[in-house]
Amino acid sequence: MRLIIDTDTGLATVDGHADFKRLDAVLIGQHDLPEYLGKPDAANIWIYTSLLENLLDLREEHDRSAFLGMLEYARSKQWLQDSENGEQVRVHVSKRIST
Repeated sequence: MRLIIDTDTGLATVDGHADFKRLDAVLIGQHDLPEYLGKPDAANIWIYTSLLENLLDLREEHDRSAFLGMLEYARSKQWLQDSENGEQVRVHVSKRIST
């Protein structure tokens, strides 16, 4: 799955949400990552898991189960962290597009 984040507008969408085996992000624009999404960290960003779950709109039980499995895998790799505003998952930024 790929997060598409427009830093100019602050909007985030998910492309290919059925693929729970990979997670990366494309940042579009010239602004910083909106705070409501998480925080930047070098070549990665930390996205709130609750926000990601809302973006995915997991209605099917098998999708929800796959999402939770993805988070468990991330936890095993230490790609999850707790923050004062909730749990975050590390997402690799695969591309940055300046507009």
